[in-house]
Amino acid sequence: MGPSTIATTMYRVSAPGLTSGPELAQGGQMRQWIAGWHHAGDLPPVRRDADMMALTVCLVLLAALTAGNDHEPHSKLAVLSVVWATTVGLVLTHCFALLLAARLVRDPAYTVDIGTLLGIQLAIALVIAVATTVVVLAATRDFDRFGARASAAVFLGLIVGAESRRGGSSRSLAALWGLVAATTGLIIAVATWIVTA
Repeated sequence: MGPSTIATTMYRVSAPGLTSGPELAQGGQMRQWIAGWHHAGDLPPVRRDADMMALTVCLVLLAALTAGNDHEPHSKLAVLSVVWATTVGLVLTHCFALLLAARLVRDPAYTVDIGTLLGIQLAIALVIAVATTVVVLAATRDFDRFGARASAAVFLGLIVGAESRRGGSSRSLAALWGLVAATTGLIIAVATWIVTA
């Protein structure tokens, strides 16, 4: 039994309207992901695990681009390689580890479909990577690494703010938490740019 079979049989999304059985098999993995994404907002485990991956991507991207000198000669390709290796690489590594863990530890009580979860995590990583790529390409060479760090900081704030609001915080408090997270990341981004000047 391969990982895909295990993911399909052991980890079903228990949400209304998500088909299973022959219909799901015929629709393929993409239909499964789309259906899962549609109901992900009602599944705290999916949101929690997806947020964990998104926050990890932002923090690691911020850390990876803090190392080095913003003002030394470098190519945009070098910056983009760090961006894409960090964002997509983290998700693919997590994908392999999660599928392996699912094979080793079987927990029927965990009702989240692994394919759906990994699809959401990959989609989030791609959004972060694409947005950061646009910033890097638009910025001058003195500011491309800073721009990538700033993008990670902004996404960090957006995720914290959005989930705080969804978790029951008032709009003002959720915005405050998001602002604190984004500002912390931006301080790191600015400080790195100044120190390496």
